[in-house]
Amino acid sequence: MQTFGDRRPPGAGVPAFNITRAVGILIAVNVAVHVLRLLLPGDLALRLLIYLGFAPSNYFDAAGAFAPPVLASAYAAPVTYGFLHADAMHLLMNMAFLLAFGAGVERRLGAARFVVFFLVLLVAATAGTVLMYLHTGQTVLVVGASGAVSGLFGALLRFAFTPRPHPGPAGRRRPTNQVLVLAAAFIAVNLVFGLSGIDPFGAVRAIAWEAHLAGFAAGYLLYPLFDPRRRPVD
Repeated sequence: MQTFGDRRPPGAGVPAFNITRAVGILIAVNVAVHVLRLLLPGDLALRLLIYLGFAPSNYFDAAGAFAPPVLASAYAAPVTYGFLHADAMHLLMNMAFLLAFGAGVERRLGAARFVVFFLVLLVAATAGTVLMYLHTGQTVLVVGASGAVSGLFGALLRFAFTPRPHPGPAGRRRPTNQVLVLAAAFIAVNLVFGLSGIDPFGAVRAIAWEAHLAGFAAGYLLYPLFDPRRRPVD
């Protein structure tokens, strides 16, 4: 993989986990929120998850038609859910992948664009959960940054590998074999989790695979809108 936006001479190399400013701030915010939740009394900590986590049932009536949320917190939940985590391992995994995928994307986009992109991915990832809810009718509560992190992985695939030319409009590029293999592997792993079934609300479902797939697709498709270089990469 290449790194972009770095002034080091060719061959100098960049550490795999070289933290960048916006990624560092996002990690710090996520850790601070988790620590704060641990310090709260049990009932209050649970309320924080319920009110600021994302539950698609808050946006639909019994017939499945869209209905404005009753709770004011539901308007912020499509973003705030991404800063809440079930436990320390959940937080650690998401922050490790945020660092691994986010640093390269931030170098490419710049800190301000990166933060906006990350927030957009949080919202976009909820589309997968909403579609699953409308299909199954099962109420779930989603927390964690993994949907947006999946989007960063999708974005990374747009520029981290050298695209090969193919016949068509000038400047168009076809994804490399590495991109196709990584994308297929990511989708396959998440579908495997999806085929294992969905637990009802009140039980723990460790993998929000539908949010991962929605976030990944959003990251891959929306990335060029945020890239200041406007370089053809598809």
